Amino acid sequence: MGGAALCALGAPGSPGRLAARAPHAAVAARGREAPVHRMTLILIELSGGNDALNTVIPYEDPRYRQLRPTIGIARERVIPLNGRTGLHPSLVALKPWWDDASLAIVQGVGYPWPNLSHYRSREIWETASASHEYRRDDWLARAFAPSAGQPLLPVRSPWPAQLSLPGQGPPGPGRSRGQGRLSTQGPSPDHGAHGYRFATRFARGAFGVAIRRAMQQLALARHDPTHVPPVIRLALNGFDTHHNQPAQHAALLAQLADGMVALRGALTELGRWKSALIMTHAEFGRRADENADGGTEHGTVAAHFVAGARVRGGFYGVAPQLSQLDGDGHLPVGIDFRSLYATVLQQGWGIEAAPVLGARFDMLPGLLR
Repeated sequence: MGGAALCALGAPGSPGRLAARAPHAAVAARGREAPVHRMTLILIELSGGNDALNTVIPYEDPRYRQLRPTIGIARERVIPLNGRTGLHPSLVALKPWWDDASLAIVQGVGYPWPNLSHYRSREIWETASASHEYRRDDWLARAFAPSAGQPLLPVRSPWPAQLSLPGQGPPGPGRSRGQGRLSTQGPSPDHGAHGYRFATRFARGAFGVAIRRAMQQLALARHDPTHVPPVIRLALNGFDTHHNQPAQHAALLAQLADGMVALRGALTELGRWKSALIMTHAEFGRRADENADGGTEHGTVAAHFVAGARVRGGFYGVAPQLSQLDGDGHLPVGIDFRSLYATVLQQGWGIEAAPVLGARFDMLPGLLR
């Protein structure tokens, strides 16, 4: 299953929605001119908790084979990135991205005192809160809300706060209340005066359809950069792989790779590749050891992809140390997920991160150009 949401407008005070505002109001409110060609962040949620160790594989670590004698990816099938780490074979389409330095892999991403509930952990990621905090406001809603004392600046825009597409069910655990399904009435993605015929191939599955329609909506703004949404949310469901993981996970990663390739192709056609940033996220990772059912249980940390023309490719964060699992068999947190958010906010949009995130988090040096 897949879904998409394009975020730029919303009712003031509605949790999780972006307030109606001028582009880069958080920047403009400080007296600086808002850039016309602003960045669009494309968030891809790997819903259910992706198994990072079978996505970005430490194939030279002997502990990997010991912990995963059944579901581990054979060394000869791994797509090597260096002498120690490689990609799942289903991600082979992303190898050229690695080679041209437009793909970064951030390892060991999590947060202190992790919660292994799908609902609660997703809520923590979406609100950028600590595990002991309970907030209802999405971090992006805070980032794009007008500064205190600043009036809302109305903007004419075709972008709804939430655009539900075929293949997307009701809001899942952690979705901010008040975000319902909105009508998708309007110009057909393939026909009509505003239709755009892409040369890019989109997969036929729900995830591919969601990407295609999101890109068709983005095409509507190609003649007016001020209407480009700051955020596009996509979701690929099915990563809660407790049972019979190998085939299911391989199929999901193939969809992810195909979807990312389609995104790059469509963004390039629209002239938006240089102003877009793709980032994956999930509520948590999986345990280092396989279970008796050929799957993996909920874990603490994961590796995530950051891709785009502004990215300096390579490894970031902390590589998994399989010899240093804690008493529950989990990998220690190497980097707080809010460091990724801080990097996007400050280096991507020029928005001061600390007021949005509630504290200062180290940015990832060198990740973005």
